[in-house]
Amino acid sequence: MRSLVIVACLGAALALVAPSAARADHGFKKCGDQARPGAGWYDARAYKVPCREAKRVARWVVRHIGKVGKRHRYRVPARGSNMPNWKCRWRRTGYELTFHSCTRKSPRKGHQHVRFLLGA
Repeated sequence: MRSLVIVACLGAALALVAPSAARADHGFKKCGDQARPGAGWYDARAYKVPCREAKRVARWVVRHIGKVGKRHRYRVPARGSNMPNWKCRWRRTGYELTFHSCTRKSPRKGHQHVRFLLGA
């Protein structure tokens, strides 16, 4: 009987810990990788942003990477006249691999965040 109580308590404790460990991404949804193989953007994730917009930001960076250059901060123009521009930062994470993080304040949704890897 005593072992049954211990097993039940361990099961309840594990049930409480498991959901918090599974949400380690803090509300970011996975938006996938670019469709074509080769160098480009990978592992796009979005917070309070449609995946279509997150992919658009990643594609813009790939097309204009020469303008971004060695500066570690840049801006991506927003779609629509009343939306603010994306403020982005990047850092090198490996050989030919960089991590990009873009944020903005939306009038309706508040804080929005897009992040992705760029490289070969």
